[in-house]
Amino acid sequence: LRSLQGKSPIVGDVRGVGLMLAVEFVQPGGKQPNPTAVGNILNRMLANGLLCYPCGHWAQTIRLIPAINADQAQVEAGLEIFTQAVLAEGG
Repeated sequence: LRSLQGKSPIVGDVRGVGLMLAVEFVQPGGKQPNPTAVGNILNRMLANGLLCYPCGHWAQTIRLIPAINADQAQVEAGLEIFTQAVLAEGG
């Protein structure tokens, strides 16, 4: 996910512990929260079979917390859906 931060100007921060991760989205070239991008990304992800939730005071962050029984292939597939949705929005 950190490599995605360098590919998209709307990715402001990547943080987390273990498989509990969060990606914060900002306005391009700034640090202002970007909840509009989050909504668009979540809709793209859902259309491709991945359900995630926003968080943060301004709903500017997406939580990525896979099920405890998810295998590596499922986690990688989810990450690919997430990556493509982010790049489509601001890559």
